[in-house]
Amino acid sequence: MNPLMETAYRAALKQAIEAGAQVLDHGGSSMDAVETSIRSMEDDPLFNAGRGAVFTADGKNELDAAIMDGATLKAGAAADVTRARHPISLARAVMERSPHVFLAGPGADAFSVYAGLEQVDPSYFFTERRWQSLIQRLKKEGLPIPPRPAGAPPAPAAPVAEIEASAAHEYGTVGAVALDRRGDIAAGTSTGGTEAKRWGRVGDSPLIGAGTYASNQSCAVSATGAGEYFIRLTVARTVCALVEYKGLGLQQAADEVIHKELAALHGDGGVIAIAPGGQMAWSFNTPGMFRARLAEGGKLEIGIYKSNSIAIIVKHMAGHMRSRWTDFLTTDGEKPSRDRDSEFIDPPATRKDLLAAWEDGWNRLFTAIEPLTDADLTRTVTIRGETHSVMQAINRQLAHYPHHVGQIVLLAKHFACDHWQSLTIPRNQSTQFNRKGAAGKASQR
Repeated sequence: MNPLMETAYRAALKQAIEAGAQVLDHGGSSMDAVETSIRSMEDDPLFNAGRGAVFTADGKNELDAAIMDGATLKAGAAADVTRARHPISLARAVMERSPHVFLAGPGADAFSVYAGLEQVDPSYFFTERRWQSLIQRLKKEGLPIPPRPAGAPPAPAAPVAEIEASAAHEYGTVGAVALDRRGDIAAGTSTGGTEAKRWGRVGDSPLIGAGTYASNQSCAVSATGAGEYFIRLTVARTVCALVEYKGLGLQQAADEVIHKELAALHGDGGVIAIAPGGQMAWSFNTPGMFRARLAEGGKLEIGIYKSNSIAIIVKHMAGHMRSRWTDFLTTDGEKPSRDRDSEFIDPPATRKDLLAAWEDGWNRLFTAIEPLTDADLTRTVTIRGETHSVMQAINRQLAHYPHHVGQIVLLAKHFACDHWQSLTIPRNQSTQFNRKGAAGKASQR
């Protein structure tokens, strides 16, 4: 994913969670907040839901969604939907305006008309990058290429710049969980399913207990991943059961299911969850998962990758250096004012602020080290109350920083792609470099 796409995803997540938060701030229900957040993502072509849904092998968009009210255990779901603009609203209508829980196919489409929900032509869900991704996949699998959908815009002269990576569609499902001021929780999930699916395949997202579940007695869960595994493990319900019946904490329950039970089946994916007490958790065993969370009066946290971003690493290193090197010889290296956990969320808002923190950290290091005398090196200092010689303390910190600098370089190389300029001698250019060095035209310093 290039930086522009990452920025777009972060903005979309921010918009979706803030829309739901606004509902809650005005006293709305958790059900309203979940539906509002998911509708926002269904309208965004970035996600594999609603307008950004992947295509079936037949070249169609077939949408699934589910929603559940933790206060009443009422639920609604719809699968293989082709004309409702917001499948999550259709799922809620099934719950509130029919005697059923789950509708599928033409019947679900017919009910969406009966319920008065907004209808769109199937071409509304067409996006060029999803179409090109389908063609690539079908060619790779040796399957026939369906005709371009009726109503779709003309094919572009050049291929689209950004096509989904392999299996990315499995984790583009959208979902939301929420807790309202009445103490009620809810969960909802919406998806376009798996790319190139055949034979009317339905995954876990619309299946209550597998991809979606909520109960005020335990928690609310929405899942994303390889649906067949989530169905077999009833992932969402299992997380809730571990909380309700075994007394596990929310994060512990989520990790138990995702990192142990799901991993044991070689399944991939993740969950988001919330408990009536306000605890929030997410857990995933993939390289990343689009995610965001926000508590009333708290800071918005948005994440994509499992590892930290460059900005977060820089913020952490700056905070670490400020704490360790300020009054190095006379105070403990872990300052009472340091909030280490906050270093891993909400990086500085601007590049200028980020670089200022970075420079400040290094300046404190050099300011502390430069005046040290031979006698100072025999003194002792403490870090978290543990005694170190000055040399041990210095070596401890200078062994720590290369790890994070390596992370920064690796991420920068990933983002720069073909524009990356080697920090050392470029590959296959050793001979040329040696000649320049011998001629005094290059230096390794």
